[in-house]
Amino acid sequence: MRSLQQQFGSPLCATNREPQELLIIGMGKLGGGELNVSSDIDLIFVYAEDGETDGPRSLGNHEFFTRFGRRLISLINELTADGYVFRVDMRLRLLWRQRSAGDELCRAGRIPGQPGA
Repeated sequence: MRSLQQQFGSPLCATNREPQELLIIGMGKLGGGELNVSSDIDLIFVYAEDGETDGPRSLGNHEFFTRFGRRLISLINELTADGYVFRVDMRLRLLWRQRSAGDELCRAGRIPGQPGA
């Protein structure tokens, strides 16, 4: 994330200009602590609100966190002489932001917009 911050600044909340955080939620076997050598990992990226970075070349938070997520996944997925860390399953491909302070992104482990949510 440091290289992105050096280039674009740090992501800030639109409402109060406080630093914005990105949460990475592990789903499936990663979230359940049941990883094995053949597991892929399912990730969901979550941030609280829109805003933009505070650098000379400003980016919206969505774009900043999307770029960070792609870099992270690329590193985890990269095939080296020793193999790869884990395969990353991004079929969910979700980058959520909380719409208001009272909204919950996941209720009882359910993904919004999916059956049973």
